[in-house]
Amino acid sequence: MRRALAAAIVVALAVAGLAGCKRQKPPARARVWVGPHHACALQKSGELECWGKNDASQLGDRTTENHALPASAVKPGALDELAIGDSHTCALSAGGVQCWGAGARGQLGTGLTTSLSAASVPVIAKGAPLSAVKAIDAYGDRTCAATPDGVRCWGDGKPEAEETGGFLLHGNATAIAVGSGFACASFTDPLQVHCAGVDSVGQSAGHEAILRGATIVNLTAGESHACALLEDGSIQCWGSNAKGQLGDGTTTDSRVPALVHGLPPAAEVRAGANHTCARLRTNTVACWGDNAAHQLANGTSKPSSKPAPIPGLVGVVELALAGDLGCARLTAGDVRCWGANTFGQLGDGTTVNHDVPMPVKSAPKKK
Repeated sequence: MRRALAAAIVVALAVAGLAGCKRQKPPARARVWVGPHHACALQKSGELECWGKNDASQLGDRTTENHALPASAVKPGALDELAIGDSHTCALSAGGVQCWGAGARGQLGTGLTTSLSAASVPVIAKGAPLSAVKAIDAYGDRTCAATPDGVRCWGDGKPEAEETGGFLLHGNATAIAVGSGFACASFTDPLQVHCAGVDSVGQSAGHEAILRGATIVNLTAGESHACALLEDGSIQCWGSNAKGQLGDGTTTDSRVPALVHGLPPAAEVRAGANHTCARLRTNTVACWGDNAAHQLANGTSKPSSKPAPIPGLVGVVELALAGDLGCARLTAGDVRCWGANTFGQLGDGTTVNHDVPMPVKSAPKKK
């Protein structure tokens, strides 16, 4: 009788444990974005959640406490896109832009160079003009927007959106990629990519129009390099190549686009500070470049100047990279991240770097 009772108790505890595990299953996520120190995801339920560094309330939870697990964030309307910088976040919604986080460098685009209280987020970015925005991107303390009549940027000491003089093409900007001190945009009529800003290692492509006549699927920039995914699935990169981040098998900088070496057709390309990853049409991922913080997720810390697959990562439908980390959203809606984790930006509840993709966990239960 005692044995039967003991067995029943063990079974009951096991069932309860399984039920508890089931309740802790992370929510399905529809999008994921990362910055160098914090990250965000949009749940399929519509809730926005963020995690990582939060000293300026860049997580949008109206606190200044870091979170190594996802925390609910303000959601500025129907969210189309996020741009995450070092310590600020901007959201694109219905053609308008709202921002939160640090503002001392003009990152919020409000016309001020002062940070706002955590309780006042989000705020509306403004400028001349900032409407009908098609895409946004951020790097460091700067954000840029692609609009039908050109490119607008703010931050780095400029407190509201303004036309960037280096973009001599005032046409229909369809995509924007922001790096450290430079930015690139793709244009239509004619089809081409144009970059402006610092060009010390070719990151602005000599300030000449490049990839003329090519249809650009997506554009991305790291600290000092940029890459474009073309319609045929090929990827071309330019700029700094000290860590092999151009993927052409060399470590030679280039002011002209270099074809990524030996890469199967890709569906997406994303750049971190000094590394790059591509989501292939097979929904697997290959990465190249710096690997000191395990950015390539291959179990080593050795850099690679050629694409190397991330072992075991399959069913990937979205990639997000920044700084020294990367995240992948899988078919079922779960998100896995790897690389640098100093502030909990991998969302697994730790501050330990990971050399393999680790699941982003659920937000802690509210007491």
